[in-house]
Amino acid sequence: MSDLVDGTACNHYSLLRTMEAAFRLPRLAHACDSIVPIMTRLFGGLN
Repeated sequence: MSDLVDGTACNHYSLLRTMEAAFRLPRLAHACDSIVPIMTRLFGGLN
């Protein structure tokens, strides 16, 4: 297993947005802000 490093600045809203995308849930609070990155690279992408 190799380490994966991503230089994108993420916060708890990034994690929330990633989980919402994975489960196809509506966005909550600041997770819908356009500046919040989704963490697909760290979780192997989302379908």
